[in-house]
Amino acid sequence: MAPVNDSGGGNGYPEDLPSPGKGILVHHDVLKNVHKLLHDDLTELKSRGRGTLNDLQADEKGRISRAELGNYPATQGLAMTTKNAYDQIGNVYSQFLTAYESLIDSIKQAADTHRETEQTNAAGFDRMHTGGSPTNSGSQFYA
Repeated sequence: MAPVNDSGGGNGYPEDLPSPGKGILVHHDVLKNVHKLLHDDLTELKSRGRGTLNDLQADEKGRISRAELGNYPATQGLAMTTKNAYDQIGNVYSQFLTAYESLIDSIKQAADTHRETEQTNAAGFDRMHTGGSPTNSGSQFYA
């Protein structure tokens, strides 16, 4: 979709996006706290407590076995449908946990990368204003 002139100073992009000349403020402590809260939640979801994937897969409540329904064609189909539904719910739950963990890892990685970049930029700024020479601190620009 082509950018639209929104009169918001965003050069044709949605006005809630900063212009290239404006800084973006990242609160590292807030990101760290969000990461911790989400990680704690994930740990609980992966535990063996009530409502977890382990609970769903281990608990037989609600499942209807073939033996309980008798040996009738219609009831055998109901037993198979119930088993398939439980299995599918378990698969979706497992995929959710994988995606949730990936999101949590991404938040941590973004926060760490932003913090490192800010520290590198601040050190470069300090060197520039104190007359120091650039150092080769892992940067490809100072070979």
